[in-house]
Amino acid sequence: MQRRTLLLGAAASVLGACATRASIEDGTQIKPSQGLLAFHITSNTNATLAYVTYEKESSFGSRFAENLVGPKGLFSITQGIAYFVTPVDPGEYMWSRFSIPGRQARLHSSNRFEVKASAITYIGHINVESGFERVRLAVADREDDMRAHLREKFPKYLQTMSITKAIAQMRL
Repeated sequence: MQRRTLLLGAAASVLGACATRASIEDGTQIKPSQGLLAFHITSNTNATLAYVTYEKESSFGSRFAENLVGPKGLFSITQGIAYFVTPVDPGEYMWSRFSIPGRQARLHSSNRFEVKASAITYIGHINVESGFERVRLAVADREDDMRAHLREKFPKYLQTMSITKAIAQMRL
């Protein structure tokens, strides 16, 4: 029994070390090598959405690394509508887990997106619908809406960064 407690405690501390991502404030200094990840989400439930570095050789490698050290990033989603604009190191990533209270699902490795340095990478409008024994994730391209949001809330970044689009598909 003690051994299980230690393992669960260790797992919790590793996952706790993973940063929960929230939107950055406009003009906040980011590392010169970083880019911004931007998406819009509508959800009828509270949830978390995690991503990991995509391993070109194998999505198994990405998942194995996540199990050892946790995801690269984690977004805490609250019921309603939200925009996320957050700094991320450049690279290729994939969504790995989607969790709602009492349920968790792994996402398929085809859910890839690439973040570029000194650019705002728009990955789409994610719609989450959770109902009795069913969760539906869908992604739509609403670039005009995101551009309007960026013009209103992030004008300083728009002056210095281009927008790239990498609509990430979501499949459970």
